Amino acid sequence: MRSCPVDVGPSSYYYGGSGLYDYDELELADRFSNVVHTADQPLWNGCTQSQSGVVAELVNIKTDGYISKRIYDRLSQWANRILPSDHTLPGDYYNMKKLVKDLGLPVKKNHVCKNGCMLYWKDDVDLEYYKFCGDGRYKSS
Repeated sequence: MRSCPVDVGPSSYYYGGSGLYDYDELELADRFSNVVHTADQPLWNGCTQSQSGVVAELVNIKTDGYISKRIYDRLSQWANRILPSDHTLPGDYYNMKKLVKDLGLPVKKNHVCKNGCMLYWKDDVDLEYYKFCGDGRYKSS
C-alpha cells in the first residue's frame, strides 16, 4: 500500500537554520524590521532627530493641542516646503497615522467637529454639542 502526501503543491513554510517558519511570519517580521529601520533614520542627512522621534512629538502636539486633521495636513504641507528635499517626514496625517500603525503604536479615534473647532476628548468626551460652534455631535434623524 502506498502512502499519499497530505499536502499537495508548494509549501508555505521555510525551513530556516533554527526551525520551521510560516512565510507570513517572516514577511511580517521583515516588514516590521524595515519600518523600524526607516523610522530610526535621521529626518534628513545631517539631522540629529529621527523620523520616529519627530513623528511621536508631532502626535503628542496634535493630541495635546486638539489639532484637527485638516490643520495637521496644512502644517505638514508647510513643513514639507521648508525642510530639505531629502527629509523623511510624512507629508500628511494619513501617512503619519500609517507609520504609527506600522510601528505598532496605539491609535485612539476621537470624534471631531466637522468645522475643525474641537475634539470630543478628555472632559468633553460626553458632550452632545460642540462648545464653540454649537453644532450637534451626531446627525439628526
